[in-house]
Amino acid sequence: GTGATGTVTTPGNPVAESDHFLYTVNYNNGVFTPAVLNIKRGDSVKFVNKDNLTMKISIVLSSSTSTASNMLDQHSLGKGGTYSVSMSVPGVWVIQNINESGNIGGGVINVR
Repeated sequence: GTGATGTVTTPGNPVAESDHFLYTVNYNNGVFTPAVLNIKRGDSVKFVNKDNLTMKISIVLSSSTSTASNMLDQHSLGKGGTYSVSMSVPGVWVIQNINESGNIGGGVINVR
């Protein structure tokens, strides 16, 4: 038979940094990819806008109403723009693009 070759990738394509991993989440065609990301406390996430729509990231801890558990990029980012954040609080974080009500792209970051 024939064998298949290829590259196995981890969602978010983690890159090792000094004491944590940096994961990349792309926003394109109105959605985040990967839509679900499982990371460890202290890891970082870089959001990259690959869409023609502007991106303004909202990250909210799903089980909390505390403003300390909400993160928001204060700038609208055009195509090619990036936003990075260190995820230090464990839990389920919901991500959305709040600039585009019809294309929020909802996703989840599970921090353990």
